[in-house]
This record gives sequence, structure tokens and C-alpha cells, in this order.
Amino acid sequence: MKINFVLRCYDKEEYIPYALAVINSYWEIEPSIVLCYDGVRKDVLCDVKIPSQGKQCGDANMIYLGYLEHKLRNDNPRFLSMCVDSFLMDEDVIIRIFNEMEAGRCGYAGNNWNHEGEPTLATDIIFADLRFGNVFEFDQVGMEIEFWMYNHCMKKGIKPLIIKERIPVHPDNRFQCEKLKWTMHHTLKENLDNMRRWKAEPIKV
Repeated sequence: MKINFVLRCYDKEEYIPYALAVINSYWEIEPSIVLCYDGVRKDVLCDVKIPSQGKQCGDANMIYLGYLEHKLRNDNPRFLSMCVDSFLMDEDVIIRIFNEMEAGRCGYAGNNWNHEGEPTLATDIIFADLRFGNVFEFDQVGMEIEFWMYNHCMKKGIKPLIIKERIPVHPDNRFQCEKLKWTMHHTLKENLDNMRRWKAEPIKV
């Protein structure tokens, strides 16, 4: 399965080689990777560099610009856009989610970010299939990124697939999800510990 990956980095530069190594360790997935960076360091090698705009605004722009960069490279409709601290260790899970999206004609797969209060859709990890609606062609609406993702999907009639294993995101599955073999910790050591636990073969960095 061919998948366009958009990796976004704001201030966790030390994660980059490990995030790339995880993606490049897949056997059944053929990845095309765009690394976007809006941090302050000048020594980070990336595909898309934008001036630092803060976490929310910067992340929104990296999502969009990473998508545009892929459009210049290929016409593949399948995208996985995620923060650089998100390691998805089991490629079979990724393939299964994209197959479920195709079967259900869903343009987005992810989770409700707030399980209490106003509805939102997670943007830390975004599965997108552009054949069933474009989650990246959004209008900037001056609100938190998870709110505009939900509003955009509702406005455009994009059907979301909610990933049941990660329900609820907060607090149980915010930083790791055992059922999916996803690790999203804000300390690299914890992500690497999970990498060693969940990956059958060592990942070379």
C-alpha cells in the first residue's frame, strides 16, 4: 500500500531520526515522506521549513504545506499526517484502517479529541483518503486545530471513521495505546521503551 506521510515537528527535533526509522521499517507499506519543520533551529534537514508561528498555527500550516508538497510529487490519495513524536509501530493496523476507510467511504480517520464537551477531531494523527473528501483543503477559522478539523469535515460532508481502540483519547490513550501499538509520549525515552517492547525486529537509526 502506498501512503503519503506528513511528519510535523515543532520542538522535538531529537525524535526525527526515530520517527523516520519507524516508517522506513515497514514491509508492506511503500512510504513517501515529507518532513515539515516550524521550529527555531537552523540545522534541521527537512522538506518544508516555515517560520516559527507557535504550536497551533504552525501545526495547521505544516499539515497543509505537507499535503501540498506531496501533491507536487504524486497523485496518491492516502495520507497519514502526524506529529513527529507519534510512533505507529504496527503497519498492519495502518493498512487495516485505510481498508476500513475505503470500505466505508470515509475521508478522515482518527478520534474525538474531547470526549466531554464540544465535538472535535484529533489532528495529532490524521488518516486521510482524498477520494472521499479532502480534509486538507480547509479554511483558517481562528480556533483550536481540533475544532476546525471537526467543523471542516461537517461542512464538507466528509465522513469520519472513529478508531475504536483509542476511545477515549483522554486520559487512557493520550500518550500510548497498547491495542494499536501507538506511542505518543512527550519524552523520547518512553517512546523508545515502547518501541523495544512492541517491535518484533530492532529498528536501526
